[in-house]
Amino acid sequence: MTPYISERLQLGLVLLGAVLAAAGAASLLLLFRVGTTARREDAVRRVLRNSAVPLGIQLVVRAIDFAFAMVLYRMATQEAVGDYNLAALLVVLYLGTISEWGL
Repeated sequence: MTPYISERLQLGLVLLGAVLAAAGAASLLLLFRVGTTARREDAVRRVLRNSAVPLGIQLVVRAIDFAFAMVLYRMATQEAVGDYNLAALLVVLYLGTISEWGL
């Protein structure tokens, strides 16, 4: 049985996809521009840029995670969500352990 997706949810997903595509394109343009800047720039700008780019990328990833969670919780049953949460927790714990140990 295919779950029912309302037109409003479909429109929201399309708009979310468009926003994410625009954010990705803007990020690529920013990274391209950052790579072609002059070699001499002050340290403050370099520190701000090197801090802002990862922060912006993390915010985009969190927005994608939030949108996925909204779609998942809207479409899945409680049992399926529970199974997914358990599997996701195990994957995060294993990958976190591996990355923290540097393996």
